[in-house]
Formats: sequence, structure tokens, C-alpha cells
Amino acid sequence: MMRKALFWGSWAACAAALWAGGTAGCVTAHRSEANSRAVVALLAAVPHGDFFANQPGRWSPTDPQLWADPRTTEKCRCLAEATNYFLLWNCDTNTGPIRYIYRLGIHPLGTHSPKVAKDSLVLAQDEWSGGFPVVYYTHSLPDVGVGSALYGKERVFNIERATYDRIQDRWFSAVAVDAPGTMFGVATRDGTRDDFIFMQYQYGMPRGNHGAWLPGQGPLANKPGTLSRIPGVMERLPRPGEPDADLYPDTRLLVGWPLCGRGPLGLTSILRACHGRTLPGGEVPECILDNPTLFDYRADGRPRAFATSFYMQGGTVDAHGIYHGGPRPIYVPQAAAALIPTNALTASPKGEPMLRPGDWIFRFDDAHPELGWQLDPQGWLDSDTHTINYIQGSGDKFLTSDWVDSSVSVMDGATKQWRKLVKCNAKPHVAMGEPSGTERLFIFLGNRAPYRGPAFGLEQGVFCHDIFLASAYPIECRDGHLIEPAVVRTFRAVLGRDPGAEEAFRWTAQVRAGQSGQQLREALVAGDEAWSCINRVYQGLLAKTPDARELARWRAFLSQGGTYEQFVARLAG
Repeated sequence: MMRKALFWGSWAACAAALWAGGTAGCVTAHRSEANSRAVVALLAAVPHGDFFANQPGRWSPTDPQLWADPRTTEKCRCLAEATNYFLLWNCDTNTGPIRYIYRLGIHPLGTHSPKVAKDSLVLAQDEWSGGFPVVYYTHSLPDVGVGSALYGKERVFNIERATYDRIQDRWFSAVAVDAPGTMFGVATRDGTRDDFIFMQYQYGMPRGNHGAWLPGQGPLANKPGTLSRIPGVMERLPRPGEPDADLYPDTRLLVGWPLCGRGPLGLTSILRACHGRTLPGGEVPECILDNPTLFDYRADGRPRAFATSFYMQGGTVDAHGIYHGGPRPIYVPQAAAALIPTNALTASPKGEPMLRPGDWIFRFDDAHPELGWQLDPQGWLDSDTHTINYIQGSGDKFLTSDWVDSSVSVMDGATKQWRKLVKCNAKPHVAMGEPSGTERLFIFLGNRAPYRGPAFGLEQGVFCHDIFLASAYPIECRDGHLIEPAVVRTFRAVLGRDPGAEEAFRWTAQVRAGQSGQQLREALVAGDEAWSCINRVYQGLLAKTPDARELARWRAFLSQGGTYEQFVARLAG
């Protein structure tokens, strides 16, 4: 997912503006010789992400800025085995770029426990541990608690943060976001390490003698509005009787701060349009926003959009208090109907306007922050509520999957077109879901059919048992490294940044295939990003565009062993 960026104090905003092409707050501050020297000193001190160290951590809902020692629950090898499941599952070689599929050794409780189900994956883009991106996933386990005690055996959810230790060649899984024992839990985390959104499971209104757990309660931020880089977040939770308090079964059980939005298309307004209604047969609908994925990050590190599986849930309730009935259209305020294309609308039996269920985009407009998060009238992705995850830096592209077809695809949000990245033909059937990453490197949940419950050797209701890595490049551990350190050093020297996940594995594969470090350096220098980097530093420090002679000079400097930091220092001096 696009998702991730680290910021380092006052230099962060300036550096971000330079890289994003903006100069506000940078040019005027850097024009003097003294300020130029200060910028160079700050730049030289900018820390990089540590690819090769462990990065455990746990978010505590009682203190949104507290990270404490994790509760370590798991130890397994990075790649569970050497098997290339792309071959084992008889995947098509003419469908897309993927040629390798590996099973990751992420097994909660220290074993391949038949009790554990996984869901809602995120391949972090700003967090590495031991040479592999950090993996976030929803972990569910049969447990005790108020919910289970009242309504029978039920699953409890939390969000796990899996980090790889390259020295021990093991994964460590720790609770990243937890919830009180009086509720079912939390799920579906997305954002940066320190500022993120997630969903919560709560009991809804009683249905007969049972309660019903509600997925998609939220989205919630991990910090209140004044502390969060995510805009449009409540400053504090509403108390009973206050505006918006009626939207949540019990605000005392919320472990985050909800995102909100006013006006006909506002997030809060649409949620309220669903709330408190009764459908034919006495069903009480609930608006569900599942698996939100943030995108459209600005230079200040604040996202301006998220896509989510948005639908109304209603139907019968089983003995465990779980709805059955599938996604339904969503009530919206009457005033919203005129703003939404007719092909994205339907109507209730009473003629009330309703959104078609599917993946929808919400946006935050800096020009009208008082409105908060607004539904994008053109933002219906017509994707039938498949889980989608944004591809970092791709514009409007998302990864999605088809469980029945055993495939993972990229969906273009602008054109609504789908293109398969991998299609497998194993017998029995292979389920593939929740893809997260890029078009050429992503993780996904995978199981062989029947992949659910006792028929697969699991407990009743357990599914999504394994996390797999799909790649266009071979991946192996050599000399204790999944990523060649030379690749990281060269990216830092030439471009002043760490490689992204796909870049790291792609260039590692090429170096291991025989490409020299100098060839890697020259390839980066010749790329568009190096030109863009040189141009933007010129704009930020000198308020001019380099001519062809200057550009050639600095490209030669970088190609011959000079570094990005040295280039900035010489230009500023």
C-alpha cells in the first residue's frame, strides 16, 4: 500500500516539500548561506530506516503515543520452506509478472495452531525488520470474555505486528493493537507506524435472544484529532446524549477516535442515515466500512483519501450472534442523491435513495476542513465489496483478489478496469485473499480448499490460515540477508532514501544474478528519479532549474561515487 512515510522533526516538512515538488517553507528558509549550512547539517543527520535490526513494538489504547515491550507469541523461519507454490499450484505463466510464491513462517502461538485465523493484511512500506517489511495482520482466536460468556463461543480479534529477525531467522509476532476483554476486538490496520486507522468489532443491538457482532465499526484513528496526522478525527469521544454518540453502541468500549464528516455526503451523516432504521421483518441494519485503505498522502504526511468496502448488513442471526444475509445497499441522506451518479444509486422499497454496495472512496478537502471526510460522488469502484489495498504511489490503483477464481488482480480506480497479476489452477482449489503490496511484490492470505474448519484440520470457523509472499523475483537468504546491504547503501548514496520493498527485492535479485554495484549505481543515476532529485534540490536551494550542463555534471558526480548528501552540501555551499 502506498501508505508509509517517516518524518524527522522540522527537516521533515522541508524534505517532503522538496521531494514532492513543492518549495513552500523551504526556499525562503534556505536562501541565506547560514540557513543553507543548517540544511546541510540537518540533512547529514537524517536517519534512515534500519533494514537489518529488529523493531518490536505495541500500541497501547490507554496512551496513544506509548509503545511498550511486546508480548512475544511466535517464533518461526522467514520462509516456511523452500517450496515455490507458484509451481505447486499450477499458476499461469502468461497472466502477469508473478513467478514465485513463498509461504511465510508467521505462525501465531509458536505452532501452526488449528485455532488461529488471519485476516486483513498490510505489507508495511515504512517499516523493516531484519531485511523484510513488517507485516500487520488481524489475528483471531476463540477466547473467553463478556461476549463469549453471554452468547457462546466466539472469536476475539486483535492486530498483530510480525517482524523478522535475520540473525535468528525467525518471525516474532506481537500484539500491535489490542482491545478490552469486554468486546470482540480490533482489525484492519492501515497508515504509518505512528498514525493509523483501524476497525473495531462491537456488539450491536440485541436480535432476539442474541447479540450481533459488528465488523467495520469506525474507521477509528489511534490518536485524537490534535495529535493525529490523519485529518478529520474526533478530538474526544462523545458522551451519551451528545451529537454522534448515538452512532456507537457504547463509546466506553471504543479504543480509538472515529473519523467524521458533515453535510449530505459526510461520513457521519451517511452512518446516521442507516442508524436506527428497521427493515421489513424487523431487521435493524448496520452500515459497515470494512478494510479501509489510506492513500493520496501529501507532503506533510497526511492522507487525503481512503477506500473502503461499504455496505449495509442485515439478515438472520445465528446462534453465535453473527449476521447472515450479505451486503445490501446503504441509506444516504436525501440531499446526497442529487450529487451521486444514477448508476451508483438504487432505492429502498419506499423509494429512499441508497448507495450500491461495493468499494467507495471518501476524501478530505483541505479547503473545507470543517466538513471532515466526504463521500466522493464519483468514487464508487463497482468492485462488489472485495477487499482492496492501495498500491503505494500508483495514482488510483488497488490490489484485489477473487477467492473463487484463485487470482489476484490490480484494479484501476480511474478506469474501473481489472488486470490479473497471478492466476492459479490447483486442484483442490486455492483461495487467495487480502493482497497488499505492489504489482510485482505482495503478500496475501492463502489456503487450499476446503480451507475452512474441521474439513481442513482446523477448528470450526477458522480460515485464512497462512500468509504467502508473491514475487516477480526469486527471494532467498544469503549470508544472513534477504536484501543485499549494497542495494540499501547505493539507494541512500544516490537518491538519499531507502529502497521500497519491491525495489529492494528487485535489485537484490539483479545483484545476485551478476550485476555489479557500479552498474546498480549507474542505473539509478540514469533514472528519472535522479533527474527529479537534482532539479528539486536546485529549486529548493537556488530557486532555478539546472541546465543540461549542470545536470550532466551532477549525474557524473553521483555516478563516480559521490553521494546525495555531498551533492546537497556542495550546492548549498
